[in-house]
Amino acid sequence: MKSLIIAIDGPSGAGKGTVARAIAAKLGYRHVDSGAMYRAVGWKALRDGVPLDDEAAVATLAAQSRIEVTDARVAIDDADVTRAIRTPEIDRAAAAVARLPRVRTVLVARQRQMGAGGAIVMEGRDIGTVVFPLEVK
Repeated sequence: MKSLIIAIDGPSGAGKGTVARAIAAKLGYRHVDSGAMYRAVGWKALRDGVPLDDEAAVATLAAQSRIEVTDARVAIDDADVTRAIRTPEIDRAAAAVARLPRVRTVLVARQRQMGAGGAIVMEGRDIGTVVFPLEVK
C-alpha cells in the first residue's frame, strides 16, 4: 500500500490534534502539528526582539532557524519550547507571524518537505488547501 499524506484542516480548538494523533498512531505514521512551527517562530521573534510586523526580519528568522516538531517535543534552534509556545502571548505572536506571506512561504515549503515521502498526518489551517493541495482528492 502506498504511504499517504493525511491532511487535517480546521480552526483552533476543533479537535484536529486529537484526531490527527489517533490516526497517526493507528497507521504508524508521523504526526506533525504545523501550527507549532508558527508558534516556535513567534516565540523566537519575541525572544530575539524581532518586531512581529517586520515581514523581512521574521521571514529571515524562520528561514535560518532549525525547527523540530514531534509528538514529544517542539524545538527551535535546539531550544525546547514545547511548553513555552502554549501561552496566550504566543497565541498572538503565532497569529501575527502566520499572516506574513514570506513567513508562510518558508514554513509551507518545510511542511511540504516533511510530507514528501508520505506516511504523515499533518494538522493545521490550510494543510489540505495550501500545503498539500495536489495530494487532496
